Amino acid sequence: MKPQIVKSEKQDGKRYIVLSGALIFKYHKELFAIFNEINQEADAIELQLDRPAGIDLSFLQMLMALKKEKAINVSASLQEADEVLIKRTGFGALFK
Repeated sequence: MKPQIVKSEKQDGKRYIVLSGALIFKYHKELFAIFNEINQEADAIELQLDRPAGIDLSFLQMLMALKKEKAINVSASLQEADEVLIKRTGFGALFK
């Protein structure tokens, strides 16, 4: 399933964005467009990964780059395999 983005109205000065679907390199063009769209937001962002069908290192690297550019908080409800990937690769700090 292709990556999907759902934006909600601004609340408390923040934009809430939910990402789902396959967050993997196969969909790098779609992910690039999503990250560009998020980067255009002027507000602080609360990003939720909602049970993605998969995550790979290319997505995590893109997320890390975005986090260096924007005031963004990331939370996630992940499958066990994705949680293990994140812990083993040292990307756990993205979700704090």
